Amino acid sequence: MSEGELESRIISELEKLGIRIRKKVRIGKWEADFIIETPSRGSIVVEVKNRNIGIPDVLSLASIANNLNSSVTSFSGSIATTMAPSEPVRQAAAKNNIAILTFREIRDFSLKALFICLVAEIEVLVCKIYGLNLSKRIEFRDIVDKLYDKHIIDDESYKELMLIWKIRNKMIHGQHVSEKQLRTAVEKAKKIIEKLKND
Repeated sequence: MSEGELESRIISELEKLGIRIRKKVRIGKWEADFIIETPSRGSIVVEVKNRNIGIPDVLSLASIANNLNSSVTSFSGSIATTMAPSEPVRQAAAKNNIAILTFREIRDFSLKALFICLVAEIEVLVCKIYGLNLSKRIEFRDIVDKLYDKHIIDDESYKELMLIWKIRNKMIHGQHVSEKQLRTAVEKAKKIIEKLKND
């Protein structure tokens, strides 16, 4: 399957999940495969690669994502790839705030994309509760710890946020996350979003 066909099938699956997509967006001199628009109006640039990816792929996407400059999340770009990245590529992605989402089946990627949208929404909500300007970078875990210390979030919410963040870290750095773990994390993320909105 060509990268173009793979991209079309991925977009179709994402749209079925209600994820908003902008296709073939020009950002400066670059053209992104597509952009996921998160519920919090952030943007995640996605590049589809049906091959081994290298550090130049990561740096190119980081440049595109930085030019977009509208993400309010801790990562602003994602490479959707059918092949597991090497350790140097993973390290380059982590350093440049790029999520590497590996998948075997398109539905696997769709579930991962849904999860990163939910995580982006959680980040925005937690920052708002903390009173943090979204353009200022601060470790998510530090914010959650401070909210917990001030009794703004309870024990259950704290544990769920830490579990969601652990799955997020594994997933965006290309480590294996089982479908069961991911489905559980998606459900927990949906519940914590509702709780954060209502608190």
